[in-house]
Amino acid sequence: MIHYELFDPFDPSFYFWSWVLTFDWVLGTREVVSFQGDAGSLNVLSNYNPLTTTPIQGHELPTILSVYMRGGMQYATGVMLGVAVGVLLYVLGSRGAVDGMHILKLNRVAGIVWVGRPLLLVRGITALCLLSTATLELEMQHQVTSFYVHPLVWYKAILGAGESTWLVYIINDMMTPYTHEYTMHYSSASSFVVWIAAAAITLTFPVAHTASVTPNNCNIAEMDFQLVCQSGVVAIGQVGRFYDLLTIIGASNLFCYIVVRLQKNTKVKHHPSLLLSSGARYFFDASKWTHQGIYYLDPVSALLNGLVTLQWHRTIYTFDIKLWRTYVFVSDPAVTQHLHHALPLIN
Repeated sequence: MIHYELFDPFDPSFYFWSWVLTFDWVLGTREVVSFQGDAGSLNVLSNYNPLTTTPIQGHELPTILSVYMRGGMQYATGVMLGVAVGVLLYVLGSRGAVDGMHILKLNRVAGIVWVGRPLLLVRGITALCLLSTATLELEMQHQVTSFYVHPLVWYKAILGAGESTWLVYIINDMMTPYTHEYTMHYSSASSFVVWIAAAAITLTFPVAHTASVTPNNCNIAEMDFQLVCQSGVVAIGQVGRFYDLLTIIGASNLFCYIVVRLQKNTKVKHHPSLLLSSGARYFFDASKWTHQGIYYLDPVSALLNGLVTLQWHRTIYTFDIKLWRTYVFVSDPAVTQHLHHALPLIN
């Protein structure tokens, strides 16, 4: 048996082939096996075996949940984009006779009505997961795969913290039966507190990855067919940070509500129409849109509330996506100019 040693100082002529064989081993096209015996050991290098690429079964990956969560986020984004386009069309169609302040409630009101709490919950939880994950990426350069830690981009952290406010919107909407008229006063403050706190903790204390090596940890899954080995563990997420962000969201809502409840004693009258969602009832200001005791909802506010309107002369055809019902309203010709395109809530 002819035996050559790699990088043998007494045989420099074999250096070139030593580097070639070593490079093949680094790329994974050759394997090194050590045979241990009573009289000594023998380290051998296998023949060249080209890498074989086989497609993996996506349903077997534990990360398949992220694919569904991304799909939910894309759906929510598409719906909100469609509502925003509808808002623009209604503004042009009504010649600007809308309540501009209500447009700022696009996420709070339209998000709950058009997308729904479950998908918004998925969007908010996804944002918290991203904020609780380190920026460790697996990259291949020159046929060598390695981990790279990219610096945290500040504007991405701020945008991610802003996405976490979807959970605040859900909590605000679910608590309206208890907070009533105080909802419009404390909700914005709680959102800003969560946004600032989440961005500050992410930028000040970024999540770092952890890695551990566990050599010689192999188990036989199936004799002569499959051997499962675990050589190390790389963790890129922190469950503690996820719980910290949830605590910040809950504490900020409770704190802001208590402060507003102690400071404000006046009650604002809201229209009790059954066509209004809970968010629209307490976030929309009806003071400038009430005529003879009837609340007129401008086309943009109606769309945010889930009421799709189409006006033909004095008749307003309405489709309520919340109940999947249609209504027909007749506008009063005696109302002021800015109420001509508004929807009278006469129920």
